[in-house]
Amino acid sequence: MSEPNKHHYIPIFYSKQWAGSNGNLCQYSRPYKSVVYKWKSPAAVGYRPGLYTMPGVPLDQAQNIEKRLMGMTDVSAAEALQIFLERNTAAFGARECIGWARFLYALTHRNPEKIAEMQAKLAIDAPLAIEEYRSVYDSMRRTADPPTFDEFKAQYLTNETNMSALNVLPSLLQSRRVLSQISNMNFRTIHVDRFAGRTFLTSDRPIIMTNGLLKPESHIVIAISPTMLFVADNTDYGYKFLNSLPADKLIQTINHQVAEQSYEFVYGTDASQLKFISKRLGKKAPAIPGDAL
Repeated sequence: MSEPNKHHYIPIFYSKQWAGSNGNLCQYSRPYKSVVYKWKSPAAVGYRPGLYTMPGVPLDQAQNIEKRLMGMTDVSAAEALQIFLERNTAAFGARECIGWARFLYALTHRNPEKIAEMQAKLAIDAPLAIEEYRSVYDSMRRTADPPTFDEFKAQYLTNETNMSALNVLPSLLQSRRVLSQISNMNFRTIHVDRFAGRTFLTSDRPIIMTNGLLKPESHIVIAISPTMLFVADNTDYGYKFLNSLPADKLIQTINHQVAEQSYEFVYGTDASQLKFISKRLGKKAPAIPGDAL
């Protein structure tokens, strides 16, 4: 079998919730000045070729992050999503809770821009971190290591595997501290009927959350279908506020934030929100809702 090359940072099981009877969803983008839309299959959106390919390792290992880490994340999250959509929360156990928490956390780190940001930070931090071993290098040096610390440092920093941000992605996305905190939040959903043809949008940055998870008002919000919103919070504040909004106000509030924090793409069920999205797509607003919540 060929190795997977289309690495989805917006998983297919998630984006397909916006697909219509023809199996396609409406992808909005701004290739030039104006926003345009195209009908796309869920498999044809939200991916970057080779995004999680580890450099400098054997070919049979280069796709391990995509095949194992992202595969595990998306399979367990798809099971949890189905429970939400069926409104069968009684079937939601510890395994589903952790799986969904991992999916939510992964969405904030698995996109191309975040990985590039991590890569740039690594390029700055790695040389400084290695310097901490200069004084003890001689006592720690193994037979196969270079005779001097400067040679070792140069060898380490020119190794593309060592200097790949993908090295830290698995441990980051499986942080017990973060996953435990998210799992202990209140998980609820809000269902709305279509309002005047409007439904929830999603995008290449679908998560709305606070800066941190430990505060009483901390929350995570994401549309999980055109008519359903997922809310996780530490108290009832976020859920009660959103649930109290009229359907039109709720849809507008969520869509405004999701579209404004998008980088390249917004996704919907149809082309009816072109004007709304044109004013917001690609602003790259922080995913912190501010006045929205």
